Amino acid sequence: MQQSASPSAFSPVGPNGPPMLLMFGTEDRLLPSARLFCKTYEAAGNRCELEVWEGEDHSFFHLGRNRNRNFVETCARADEFLESLGLLSGPPTIEA
Repeated sequence: MQQSASPSAFSPVGPNGPPMLLMFGTEDRLLPSARLFCKTYEAAGNRCELEVWEGEDHSFFHLGRNRNRNFVETCARADEFLESLGLLSGPPTIEA
């Protein structure tokens, strides 16, 4: 059996996949692929949440960019997602 050289968002997606939270800026050239992946992943019965930040590009959430505003927001959103899965409890505690 031959295996693909690397996994791809376009590889077949099946049920029972892990929950996913994807975060992209509207100016990220990979956003259309992320939208397609999330739609396909959900159609297979999996949970996929796509959060989009207006006007932002790829890597918009890196520490040190935009006075850390996007870093803090994306960390808080990740906390909320993990809390919804029962992996964390309480509100996010990250501060700017």
